[in-house]
Amino acid sequence: MDKKIENYQKKWDSIIRSFDGSFRSNEDVDEFFSTKFYKHSKPNEKLNDKALPEPYLGDPYANSIVCLNLNPGQFLENFQDPKNGIFVTKGNAIDSYSKFAKDFPYLTEKYKIKNDNEQNGGHKWWEKRNEYFKRLFNYEGNNLPFAIEVCPWRSSKFGSLKYTREFLKYVEDNVFDLASEVSLNSDIKLVFSVGAPYRILFEKLPSRFVRIIEITEKNAKNHGFTYPVKENGSLVNRRISIWQDKKYNVTYVNTSAQGGNKNPAKYFDKIILKLIKENQ
Repeated sequence: MDKKIENYQKKWDSIIRSFDGSFRSNEDVDEFFSTKFYKHSKPNEKLNDKALPEPYLGDPYANSIVCLNLNPGQFLENFQDPKNGIFVTKGNAIDSYSKFAKDFPYLTEKYKIKNDNEQNGGHKWWEKRNEYFKRLFNYEGNNLPFAIEVCPWRSSKFGSLKYTREFLKYVEDNVFDLASEVSLNSDIKLVFSVGAPYRILFEKLPSRFVRIIEITEKNAKNHGFTYPVKENGSLVNRRISIWQDKKYNVTYVNTSAQGGNKNPAKYFDKIILKLIKENQ
């Protein structure tokens, strides 16, 4: 068993098990609640120190693919309340978060509330992301993804990261090292991310990440790709970049567009797959 993965799981098992009404009372987790790593300008961007965090989800030793995310999203009391939420009452997430997370609860039927689309927002989001990976990679295996959050704490909307030297060190040690280690155990051996903040993180760590290629609507034609056209005649905005983690020799894929972290349309599947095949 890899020590880095094991130590990461033990760290979060300990933090979550220590819940005493507010996770912020644990000094090991205050970097995000303070002004060190994260800032917010609106009330709905404030991190919730009383909601169950989700630093990661999935089985680090048997998964389909590693994916990176910013934070777990809004707090749904029926699921993430650390005293009475389904994740605690059914999944024992406080007692052993690593055991709870292994089954990827949003993709496990026993945690769903039947016929309640509002309450099952997290489930629907992850189901779409999982289906996207299956479609893109024509994945027919039984394993589920492994997801890592940069910020494990919940908020209705995400504020912004503070790209300080201290924060970049934290991300290297707690996100990228783990992502690359876990990827070596994955069926699809690369790390996938959707959204511009990850591309920015790669750019700010040039000693570790090398950009192999980047395609946008502006240079796609020069690389032999045709982008779809909007109704107004302009090309659809979508940036796709391939990166190499020099420390682990693992390929990272990032795609981003205006509008946040939505899955790319099916039209881009062939482009993404060709870029991976030619540059992995």
